[in-house]
Formats: sequence, structure tokens, C-alpha cells
Amino acid sequence: MAYPHLRGGDRGSCDLAPDVGAIARYRRQFHGPMIANNGFDRESANALIASGHADAVSSATHFIANPDLVTRFALGRELAVGDPDTCYAGGADGHVAYPASRWRDGADAVTPGR
Repeated sequence: MAYPHLRGGDRGSCDLAPDVGAIARYRRQFHGPMIANNGFDRESANALIASGHADAVSSATHFIANPDLVTRFALGRELAVGDPDTCYAGGADGHVAYPASRWRDGADAVTPGR
């Protein structure tokens, strides 16, 4: 196996919480590259990587609700919350309906989504 990509919680839900204990248990069994996923925000993802329990953290559901996630993380901005009724439901609403935000001079300006 090249690497495990660990995800816990209910499949099809946008509202997941990280399970650091489960990821730590897997780390004790597997010492190669490990990717974690499951509701991590910037701080908890960085803490998990710093702890050595994971080598990377993916942010799939955060990317859906925040098409500008990298910018939000870089600027320490609050994340938009995804709609669990449309997340991974098979339609466009849960994937392209979220607007990106732009920050100029410290003020938030919302731009239309795709």
C-alpha cells in the first residue's frame, strides 16, 4: 500500500468532526505516508501534522463550501459552512453554489459563484 487516506464519520455528510484518536491508532500500525480527512480546520490540520499522526490532511468538504480555501487559510479567515442537505448529494447545488470571497483593504467582498 502506498498510503492510507483515512476518513471517519458518516459517508455523505458535510458536518464531520475530526477523530484524532482513530488516526493516531492507525499511525501506530502504519509508518508510511498517511493522509487524514474528516472536518479538520487549518489549526487542527496543522496540529495533526505537527504531532506526527499524519503527513498531510485533505479538505474535501471545506473546499466545496470554500472555493477560495487556500486564500482563507493563508489569511486566517473564517470558513463558510457547507449545506449538509446538498453535500455529496449528486447535484450541482452542493458543489458549485458557494461564492468565493475576496478581501481588499480588510473588508470582505463576496463574488458570485460559478
